[in-house]
Amino acid sequence: MGILKNNNRAACIRLAVKCLKSAKIHTFFLGASVFLTALLYTVSFCMTDGIRAAYLLDDQVEYGSASHIIFSGLSEDQADRISVHESVEESARMDSLGTLSDAVLEYRQIYLAKADADYAQTQSAVPTEGRMPRAEGEIALDTLTLDSLGLPHRTGETVYLAWTPFSGGESVRSAFTLCGFWDTESAHTESCAWISEDAFSNLKEIYGGSEKITLGVKLYQPGDLEDQAEKILSDLGIEGISWSTNLAWNPARIAAAEQETYEYLVAVVFVILCGFLLIYNLLLIALRERLSLLASVKSLGMTPAQTGVFSSALVLIPAVIVVPFGILAGFLIFILNGPDFLEAMTGVRISVRTLSVLPLMLAALFSLLTAWAAGRAALGRLRGKSPAQIRQILERKTAFSGRAGNRGKVTVFRLALRSLRVRRGSLFAAALSLLLSSLLLGAMYIRYISYDGDYYAAESFLSDYSLIDSSCASDYQRYNEQAGNIPSALGEEIRALNCVEEYGEFLTHEVDLQADDSLRNLVVDFYDAPFDGAGGMTRKESMEGDPEWIQGLEKLEETGTYRSVLIGADGLALDCALYYELLSGSFDAERFASGDYVLAVGASSAEGVSAAPAGSTVVIGGKTFTVMATVQEWGIVPSGRNSRESAFCLNYVMPPAALKELYPETNIRQIMVNTVPGGEAEFESFLSENSADGITVSRRSETMDNFWREVRAVVAVGTLTGILLLAAGILNFLNVTVSRVFARYREFALYQSLGMQKNQLRRLVLYEGLIYAGVCILGILPLAAVGLKYGMNAFYNSDLAYLSNNDWAVTYRYSAAPLWIIAGIILLIGAFMPQICLSVTERQSVVDRIRYKE
Repeated sequence: MGILKNNNRAACIRLAVKCLKSAKIHTFFLGASVFLTALLYTVSFCMTDGIRAAYLLDDQVEYGSASHIIFSGLSEDQADRISVHESVEESARMDSLGTLSDAVLEYRQIYLAKADADYAQTQSAVPTEGRMPRAEGEIALDTLTLDSLGLPHRTGETVYLAWTPFSGGESVRSAFTLCGFWDTESAHTESCAWISEDAFSNLKEIYGGSEKITLGVKLYQPGDLEDQAEKILSDLGIEGISWSTNLAWNPARIAAAEQETYEYLVAVVFVILCGFLLIYNLLLIALRERLSLLASVKSLGMTPAQTGVFSSALVLIPAVIVVPFGILAGFLIFILNGPDFLEAMTGVRISVRTLSVLPLMLAALFSLLTAWAAGRAALGRLRGKSPAQIRQILERKTAFSGRAGNRGKVTVFRLALRSLRVRRGSLFAAALSLLLSSLLLGAMYIRYISYDGDYYAAESFLSDYSLIDSSCASDYQRYNEQAGNIPSALGEEIRALNCVEEYGEFLTHEVDLQADDSLRNLVVDFYDAPFDGAGGMTRKESMEGDPEWIQGLEKLEETGTYRSVLIGADGLALDCALYYELLSGSFDAERFASGDYVLAVGASSAEGVSAAPAGSTVVIGGKTFTVMATVQEWGIVPSGRNSRESAFCLNYVMPPAALKELYPETNIRQIMVNTVPGGEAEFESFLSENSADGITVSRRSETMDNFWREVRAVVAVGTLTGILLLAAGILNFLNVTVSRVFARYREFALYQSLGMQKNQLRRLVLYEGLIYAGVCILGILPLAAVGLKYGMNAFYNSDLAYLSNNDWAVTYRYSAAPLWIIAGIILLIGAFMPQICLSVTERQSVVDRIRYKE
């Protein structure tokens, strides 16, 4: 009676529940399809959100602070007023007296500051060894500063630091006891030297009381941080204050992170397609039973609106039950594998706690919407049909499926062939997604194997190992010639190792030299001349963005004095200097080893020489050397920077012994080593036994790991999308093969009642499964193989293949390995899944299966 009232939707829902209970196997597979859809949505959305979080976290690490805005140079009153502004959620402050002023720190700014645990936490500047200063005379420093100053990583050591007070005056040298230290990112150009509150107060009193306050703030609602910083200062009437904003909130950085995210959102499109086809095709399995039921209940007065409620309830009821479990399973998969996957792609490891709940909410919403849309597509079109029209549709389907098409003897194989006439659309959908996934996965695999690690290593690395003085291990460190972290004795030990095939070392020493008129005129004329492709601009004008370089050149022009970095090099290090074609002269190893000759280093140019030419002489340390040849600046090694005064320099290469003869205190800056094949383990053992704080070891193997990580990042989007497409194709193919068995359990029972034996029935479903598998394999894999063969060849002959940083290191290779794997999966499903499903249906007797169920 409820339905006849034409306004009772609860009866429709109860009817849908009864239908689901009466077809438990179909309901199970429907729930499994929605479960997998929710799982795929969760993984896709979490991965997308993780990509964005990883790139923004990398920006925050580069910025060096968790604060949204950092205000610098504040007074006490200004800092207090900003910290209580209505938009500021929390703040942390740093009080500093001055900056460390040792010359080797000229590329970084280290503030001598009062220890503040809150501010240190925002800067990741909390000691990981030892502790923050508590007593007067204690200090905590980052390891990069310790390395630059040539100080050991050991608490309790007395360290002498030069610092310049903000109050002005000369540099002050003070003694401290190291009480703690922490690692810092090599890209950070600012850091803190923490001292105790008592020490800060005493130094403040002694040196004039001038201090600067730096305030880091977090906002309640961070947005355009530049505008928000200006508004805070404007509201408080504060002027003349500098600030910086967190790179993680920089609009350009956010746009870049979102651009990376959009590539991964493409995968969501395929999840939608996958989930929709999977649920839609599964609903079509029981379409005949649903049509019969709808024809009956519509004749009792079910309205179109109630029909829509019924068709929606058929999928939404199991969906509401299983979607939370699918989301939970997807989230667990992401927790277990996502951080490693994201680290492999971005180089940044994120914590799951940094992710928002939005991906899970989106996964739930999209899962339910996909299930609802599939249900409406399968049954919703029948809303406006009359019972008679529905029965006509049912009769047409019955007539079509019952056509013979073959009047000869009916064999098991011929009977299996007839099954191809039914549900061809589902088989086509499965084949289409399998084709797309085959093309995409095959293309990504070819891209991956075409990256040539050996070629990259040969072009990018000059040695298997580099032992670098830690004072110059990063691009923001000036080499400290007095550090002496690599003793000569260590170099001799390494030379004598059996596992060492090639050895080389760099020594450097900066001096001021005097150029004769010939050299001065040659260099000045070279840089005053225009160069090709610059529209008449001279080489000197092209360097106007580097004022220190301009000052060095003008100093040479006016006085003849120039800075020179003397380079002692032998073995592998000397090979670096000779890597490019000589600009003038020729190289003779025997004469060079005599110590009477040098190699002059000039700018890379085919239009002239910008350094001392071959055959000229140069006086260094009171000794006259003959220039054997002029080499091009190679620029890769040694590591680190030289002084700012050497921005413009004319350098000379000589044997290490000759350099040490002139300047006995010169130390080894970098050692380069190539090991014999299989000698890595022995050399690693030597390194572990001779490890020291002041030596940084760079390994070719570690850099190659980074190379392959970047390669994986290049193919990650396409691979993830291809896997989702493959999942869609396999699930749809599985759906076709499984549904063919479950939907025909009554037909199989009828065959058995007419005399078909069990082994014949098993052969029938085996043939059907293999025929479906064969159609898919023969229909898509040859097409995919040909498409990949010619398509990828054309791809690598275009500019599209060379967009990322490492695309130059490519040697095209073709492989159909993914296609063979996909073919194997399809064959296994076609051969075994129908047999398993048949075993499930045979649990009931023939009589029970043949009986019609209302």
